[in-house]
Amino acid sequence: MFLTEGLPAALMGVLAYGLLANTPAEGHWLDAWRRALIIAELEAEAQAKKEVAHHSFGAALADPRFYALVGMSIGLIAGGAGIFLCLPTILKQSGVQNAWEIGLLSSLPFVVAIGEQQLWARHSDRTAERRWHAAIPALMMAAGWFLVPQISASTALAMLMLTMMAAGDLCATGPFWTMPAMYLSGDAAAGGIALTTTIGGLGAFFAPTVAGYLTTQTGSAAAGQYLYAGIVAAGAILMLAGTRGSPAEMRSGAPVAT
Repeated sequence: MFLTEGLPAALMGVLAYGLLANTPAEGHWLDAWRRALIIAELEAEAQAKKEVAHHSFGAALADPRFYALVGMSIGLIAGGAGIFLCLPTILKQSGVQNAWEIGLLSSLPFVVAIGEQQLWARHSDRTAERRWHAAIPALMMAAGWFLVPQISASTALAMLMLTMMAAGDLCATGPFWTMPAMYLSGDAAAGGIALTTTIGGLGAFFAPTVAGYLTTQTGSAAAGQYLYAGIVAAGAILMLAGTRGSPAEMRSGAPVAT
């Protein structure tokens, strides 16, 4: 199963390495004036970053905002991974027993979430705001995790909460992942963003283990679901508090990747 799921991504990586250009100047599919426009915009952004960005990885580690973003990374990645792990169980507990129906219903929250993600990213770009565009959906996902145990007997309400969780996860992802690069640049950018992602991944590794332990000890999945709610909410609150009052580098007109 893992080979089947991973092979297309691996093949796309090989194709991307061979087909994609490293810089706009090498983009042969661009017209000359578009190439010049993109290069000029990138140079202007790089110049603006010099006034606010950390070029030293050590300096980035000394910045409290870095750890606020790490906390948000843990919340987002752990909470999102939990959705994929718990979604079939939540549907089954709501009364859906047929495996085929569970599979079909499992796709619906993400179908809705993809559309919401595009609209939310466009709004973030139009307003050039990132902090609240990342925090609000994350808090929405946390609310979904918190409410799921209380409506577990209703398939309709369970689907509503799962849709809210999936939309919150996807909508928060784009705005949030533009934020580390807004104040990390040069050598610090690659290391800082990689470390933020890695620590977030560790959260996704340990959270299911702790959630499973709590479920075993209490005999109910509710404890694990409350754990996910707490992790996501804590990450969003930490990010807001840690980046509060930060200068303009925390808001950028750079498009949100979705």
